[in-house]
Order: sequence, then C-alpha cells, then structure tokens
Amino acid sequence: MPFVLDTPFVCVTCRAVIHELDGSSDMCENCVENAHALDGEVTPVLPVSLYTRESVMRTWLTHYKPDIDGEHGEVTSAADVCVTAITLVLSNFFDANDWLLKDVDDVLVVPSTRRPPPHPLEEVVSRTVAGTLLVTGQLTRTRNHLEHRSASSIAYEGSEALRGRRVLLVDDVYASGARLQSAAAATRRAGGTVARAVVIARRVNPGYHPVIEERWNAAVELPFTWSRQEEGSTISRSSFAAPAAIEGS
Repeated sequence: MPFVLDTPFVCVTCRAVIHELDGSSDMCENCVENAHALDGEVTPVLPVSLYTRESVMRTWLTHYKPDIDGEHGEVTSAADVCVTAITLVLSNFFDANDWLLKDVDDVLVVPSTRRPPPHPLEEVVSRTVAGTLLVTGQLTRTRNHLEHRSASSIAYEGSEALRGRRVLLVDDVYASGARLQSAAAATRRAGGTVARAVVIARRVNPGYHPVIEERWNAAVELPFTWSRQEEGSTISRSSFAAPAAIEGS
C-alpha cells in the first residue's frame, strides 16, 4: 500500500505527515528540531513500511529482539517467527532496490539507545544482500543521555575508520528521528558521509490529527510495492508502504 508523497503534507526528509503548514519549511517539526540540535543537517530517510501502534508490524518489531529487562528474554518459536518476518521484509526491500547500495562503502546499524551491542538488527541485515557491506563497531553509543524526542550531538561516537567512507544507516523504527539523526551526525563528525538511511517501519499515529488520519486512510487503499524509484542522487518521493499489504504478502 504505497503512501503518496507528492503532496505538500509530507516531510521531504522523513516522510512524516505535516499536519500544520505555515509555508516556512517543507520539513516536519521533528526534522527541523533535529537539524537545530545537531549540525544543521538531517539525513533523508526511506521507510520500507508505515505502521501503527496496533499492527502486526509492531508485533514483529517488538518481539524480534529479546527484551533487555527480561520480559521477552527467552528465545521462543514466536520470536523466531518475528525474526524471519523482519528478515524477509528487509531482504525483499534490498533486492528490489539494489541502487541503494551501489555508491555505498559501508552499511551500519544504528546502535540501540539502551541495549548493549550487538544490536539484533545486525544479524537481520547480515542475512540480506546488504550484509556484504555490513560493518560493526564503527558507531557506538556514549554514556550521554538521549531522549526520545531530543537529538544529541554527543549521544553517539564514530570511529576514525569512518573517515572518507560513504555510509548507509539502517534502523528498525523511526518515530521522532532523534536516535537515527544523532547517529548520522556522529558519522559526519568522524569524517564519513551518510548517503541515506533505511528504516523498516515509520511510526504513524492516525488519531493525532485529521490530516494524518486522512493520509493514512489513503495509504491503506493503495497497492503495496517493494520498489522505490531513484531520481539522480535523490530518493523519489512517489510512494512508500503501509503495513497491511506486507502482512498479507
């Protein structure tokens, strides 16, 4: 179910719905705040799917990794199903969009805010074609606090090995973007270039505002496609997915 993006109501950076337009920016409030908190830049984000709080996609993303507080710590057959599902989603996406990797030196998974490494998503990425470029340990989480909605220039640290490298960042969930954009800024400080970022799912809250609900309802009425179009060096804003089609594919 593609979500049509050629509309003034969609953020050019993270594909969030902009529910209040004042003509001052084509970015959403979160992206503007992230840019101000960091180095003035925000990395374009390409979501595989949209998801809502009550959805199969959210269940997969919640249970594919053990809970660090022990609630979901045991490896179960249900967890295996979630890992398989997330792996299939990401694998299909990279297979259909090989252009995402053509000018990239390294693929990095954004480190978890709280979870110690390795991030479970690294194992998922390693099972896709992007796994041949996967590099671990080049981005690390510092001890500095990182809030859910507040990006931080000191929350992550990039290694010297990133200097001169073009990087694709991968994360599982995108909401405010504070975590991913903070990691992107750390990569740039280390001398790397963040070509783009891919996230498995972008959170949508249709009940927050009527415009968001309207765009969500439009998304779920359209057929899903894995392929995204590249336009020169930028990502086409033609469409991205709502989750029900993936769940039914």
